[in-house]
Amino acid sequence: MRTFGLILAAAAVAAVNGAGIKHDDGGNIVITPSDGTTIFMDASVEGGSTSIQMMSAKFGQADVARAELSATVTQQLADAEDKTASTIADIQTEMATQAQEVTDQLVETREQVDADLAAAVETSKNYADNAIENTVTPALTKVASDLVALETKIKKDIDEDIKTTLTIYENILVGTAASLPAANCAAIRATRSGSPDGAYFIKINNKGVQVWCAREGNTMKSLGGDGSSADSSGTSCFSNPLISAFSPADQKKFVNGKEVVCPGNGLSKTNAARTCKEIKINFKESKNGIYWIHGRNNDFKSAPFQVYCWNTDRDGGGWTMFLRSYYEGHHRPIYQGNGVTDSGDVNDDILQKLGGAYKLDDKKIRAIIGQKNINDGSRTTNNRNMFSYMVDQSAWNDYYASENNEYGIMKKYTARWRFVRFQQMDSSSTAEEFISYLTPKFNGKTAVGDGVLNWKGRPRCGKNYVGGGGGAGISCNGQHNGSPQTSPRGGRGCKKNKSRDRWHGNFHLYMLNTNHDTYFYCCNGPQHSSHRRFAHRWYIRTNDDDKIA
Repeated sequence: MRTFGLILAAAAVAAVNGAGIKHDDGGNIVITPSDGTTIFMDASVEGGSTSIQMMSAKFGQADVARAELSATVTQQLADAEDKTASTIADIQTEMATQAQEVTDQLVETREQVDADLAAAVETSKNYADNAIENTVTPALTKVASDLVALETKIKKDIDEDIKTTLTIYENILVGTAASLPAANCAAIRATRSGSPDGAYFIKINNKGVQVWCAREGNTMKSLGGDGSSADSSGTSCFSNPLISAFSPADQKKFVNGKEVVCPGNGLSKTNAARTCKEIKINFKESKNGIYWIHGRNNDFKSAPFQVYCWNTDRDGGGWTMFLRSYYEGHHRPIYQGNGVTDSGDVNDDILQKLGGAYKLDDKKIRAIIGQKNINDGSRTTNNRNMFSYMVDQSAWNDYYASENNEYGIMKKYTARWRFVRFQQMDSSSTAEEFISYLTPKFNGKTAVGDGVLNWKGRPRCGKNYVGGGGGAGISCNGQHNGSPQTSPRGGRGCKKNKSRDRWHGNFHLYMLNTNHDTYFYCCNGPQHSSHRRFAHRWYIRTNDDDKIA
C-alpha cells in the first residue's frame, strides 16, 4: 500500500513539472501556491537530496523486514504453546498419583482407629459391669430400704398432725365456701367469735347456700340469701345486702320461701321504683342521679319515666326534682302547656347553672306525692294530701351574698298539686313549716351534707296570701312566726347571718312569679334570679309519715 502511494505521489510530481513547476538553484522542486513554498528534501543524508525512486526503494526494504519478523514471532509462539501443554499434562499425572497414595493411607488409618475404639469400649464395659455389681447395687438397695422406713414413719406422724391441722383449718374456713358450709350462722360465731356480719355459706337441704349472717348478742343469725331461689330466700325484700343487690328484670324474689314482687332500684326502666324516696328507703347507699320511677301508687307502672333524685343527704334524701326555674326575661323561659306538661329533658345536665325550662308534668308530680286521680288538674279540695318540698340554687346573687350556702325544706303542706301560670296554688289546709339550713359553700352540684338549722318558721303561702292570679305553683310572702326571730330579715333574724347585710325584709319563696322571676329570701339575703344569675331547683316527696315511698 505504501509503495502504491509513492507511485501516486511521483505521478503527481511529474504532472506538476509538466505543468511548468520551477526548480530552485539547488535543484529542489519549488511549488509556489498562493500563500507559500513547498520543498522536498532528503532528511537522511546531510546535504543530500531525495527522489521518488529512492523513497520507494526504502519502503520496499521495510516491508520485507516486517514480513520476516512476523514469521519468526509466529513460530516462537507455537513452540511455547506446545511446551506448556506438555508441562500441564505432567503435573496432572503427578497429582493423580499423590491423591491415590493419600486415599490409601486414610483407609488404613481409619481401620486402625476402629479397631482401637472397639477394644476400648469392651474394656470400659467390663469395668462398669463389675463396679455396678459390687458398689452401686448394694448402695441403692440400702437407700430403698431407708425410704420405706421413712415413709412408714412419716405416715404415722402425719396422720395425727393432719387430723389436728384439718380441724384447725376447718374451724378457720368453715362457712367461707359452698364446699365448706357451716351448720348455721350460730356455728360460725361459736367457732370464730370475732366473725363480723357478712356473707357466709351454711348447709340448707344438704348443700352450701350463701346467706347473710348478722351478729345478735353472743351469737349470729341468718337474714337470708339473695332471694334467687327458695333455698336462698331473704327474710324481706331488703333484709340484707345480698337480696338488695339482686335485681331480676321482673323484680320477683324469694322471701321466706315464697316468690314475691320486690320494689325496684330505679336503675333501669324494667326495674323502676315508685319514687326517689322508695329508692332511698330500700337502698341506703343510693346516690344523687337519674333514676326510673312510676309513682307512689304505681300510676305509671306501664310507662316509667326518668327523674333526678337527690338521695345523698338533706333530711334523709329521697327528693325528686320537679322544677328548675329562673328569670330569663319577661315571661321567659317558656313552659310547655302553660306550665302543666313536661318541659325540658332531665338528661340535659339537669344541675347546670341555667339551661332551658325544666318541669315534670303535673300528673307525674301528683303521682310522686301519692295524690289520687292524677289526671284531675282542677282547683279542688278533693284528693289533696300532705307533702314536702325543697329548694336550692345553682349559684347565688353576689350582690347580697358572698357564696351559695343555703337550702330550705317546706314540710306539712296540704293541698291539691297544680302548676298553672297565673293561677296560684291553694294555701295549705294545715300549718306548714319551713326550715332554712346553713351549709358549707355549695357549687350547685356536689353534695355538702345536711348543714345546720339556721331559721325555722311558718310562712304565709298560697293564694290566700299572694293572690290567686300571681305566678305559678306555690308562692310565699311573709311569715306567721319564726325562730330565732319571727322574720329571717335576710339573715339578721337567723342564727348566723351569712348575707352581705344589704336587705332586711320578710320571708319570700316563689316558685315562679307573674313575670317568671324566682325568689328565696331567707338567711342569705334576697336571692332572686333576675338577670340570669342562677336557677332555683325544686324537689318534692311524700310526707314524713309515709315510710314506703
